[in-house]
Amino acid sequence: MTPEVFAALKENSAQEVSLAAIPYAGFMGMFLQRNGDDMLVHLKYDIKHIGAPGRYHGGVVGATLEFAAMAQVMWEAYLKGEPVARDSLPKPVTVTVDFLRSAGLCDLYASALIVRQGRRIASVRASAWQEDRQKPVAEAQMHFLVS
Repeated sequence: MTPEVFAALKENSAQEVSLAAIPYAGFMGMFLQRNGDDMLVHLKYDIKHIGAPGRYHGGVVGATLEFAAMAQVMWEAYLKGEPVARDSLPKPVTVTVDFLRSAGLCDLYASALIVRQGRRIASVRASAWQEDRQKPVAEAQMHFLVS
């Protein structure tokens, strides 16, 4: 997630940008897109995401939530004109994931909301869903070190 990625999304909100510059996100096939003022992580289904038969692996769902939260923190910093660089990703302090239902074998989406942000710590809530945003498969509460 670089300033170039955010600049492209700011210019064209319909664009979907690959996160291939971040090795794990690229390996998993994550994409970033803008939904108004929010960032949306889109994980396209791939057989490597399977944990138990017919379901996503919990670590894949958790990682998608974490990337959505980091993207939202960085996007809001970018909009405020603060420096955003790939080597200064927000660092997770705590991550708590609640798995609400099985994530089936289709695309996964996640978005986040910053609950509170101070100078050093951001508290973020994220949600992941598949076909219906009103039926989340997992939710997470996270704290990030931002400076």
